[in-house]
Amino acid sequence: MREAAGTAGGHPDAHTTAEYEDPAIQSDFPAFVRTLAASPDSTRGFGLLSGDLDQYITSPDATVTTEDNALVEVEWRGRLRKVFFQDGPYFTPAPGTDTTVLARYTNGLAAALVTSYGAGRVAVVGPHPEATAD
Repeated sequence: MREAAGTAGGHPDAHTTAEYEDPAIQSDFPAFVRTLAASPDSTRGFGLLSGDLDQYITSPDATVTTEDNALVEVEWRGRLRKVFFQDGPYFTPAPGTDTTVLARYTNGLAAALVTSYGAGRVAVVGPHPEATAD
């Protein structure tokens, strides 16, 4: 099994890419991720984050308040951008961690960040900057 975590784990629509040999998992991957994220053995963000995460649409002053597909405005490395959004999370880095916030929602919450993980780094993103206009 090869797995790379995308956005975060405690969120019901956590996005994770993976290759699994089990066709049953491949056919219902979102349900598999939700089950894994809800497992009592899992931690928020699949244990990749030392901070916390939560659903952006329920945060104070959120500009998107629906679970439907939408565009959300973020400040990405100093540039205001509208990006595709599917009910993604916001992130709260733990104090004292080596974290770089790459993007913020307009309410100031972190939309994308890079933080330490073991001997390396991990990046997490709430909205979908990789999505094209169509």
